[in-house]
Amino acid sequence: MKKETPVRKPGSERRVCTMNTDELIVIILMAGVLHLLVLTMVIRNAINQSKLTDRLAELTDEVRMLRRELAREKAQIIDKRV
Repeated sequence: MKKETPVRKPGSERRVCTMNTDELIVIILMAGVLHLLVLTMVIRNAINQSKLTDRLAELTDEVRMLRRELAREKAQIIDKRV
């Protein structure tokens, strides 16, 4: 025995989604912006909590100090030669 599909009357169709494509695009854009905002916050937090940034700051300070010392020593060497 075959089952017959019920016949629907015109106008009785059910609408599953009542959202416009414009509304959908706006929602997708808002979700994308929110996703990027959260991602940047996570990355910035990870960088700020990293010990590497502290070490890099110390290293740059040390390099600056060494450059100053070398500049002083070069001046003394030039004076000795003359």
